[in-house]
Amino acid sequence: MKSITMKESNYYEMLLSRQQHIATQRHHPPQIFLSHHPDVLSRPRQYYDLKKTTTPNSVGLSMSQVTESNLKNLMQTLDDAWNAGPNSPLWDTFRKRHTEDVAVYWPDQPEPTRGRHNHDLEAVEFFKTFPDNHLINRPYKILFAEGNHTCSVADFYGTMKGPMKMPDRVIPATGKNFHVEFCTIATWNNKGEITEERLFYDQMGLMRQIGLM
Repeated sequence: MKSITMKESNYYEMLLSRQQHIATQRHHPPQIFLSHHPDVLSRPRQYYDLKKTTTPNSVGLSMSQVTESNLKNLMQTLDDAWNAGPNSPLWDTFRKRHTEDVAVYWPDQPEPTRGRHNHDLEAVEFFKTFPDNHLINRPYKILFAEGNHTCSVADFYGTMKGPMKMPDRVIPATGKNFHVEFCTIATWNNKGEITEERLFYDQMGLMRQIGLM
């Protein structure tokens, strides 16, 4: 079992002391916001979801700091699920990271795709056209969070191995590759779900690379 560091020990002692102090003032027994797992003290601080188990003042952190740290992880694991594809058990993570009434804004699309179900359908269709598409999210080129927003920039590549369905026709596969930068700006609720998603990439460049222009 890994021993805890002096810094981690001081953190747990500080957390317990603060909770005992608050409980004494409110005239009820102290509640320890730590896991009841027997090896709790051997785990580093990042094992604990501070957003769920503490209030901002209980450990001297602002809610924005806690939220921003969690949101970056939520974004990265969402893209892990995307890369795994619709046939993977991870795909359910991709779906559930969006609210039922999510709005997804695409380049050159006058109205957003509305609703988790519709976004799932268009994502599955994208994989039929580009089954090997992959977003390089470990690491991203850029990833940051501010308030309830995240912004990520990543290399995105794939091959047009399947037909592309258009409103007025179906374009046959060209077998050609694309490689573009892809930017996602997401707005999150306090449940860790995306309410609005804005997607940006060089659409004209992608079309030229796969031989459609």
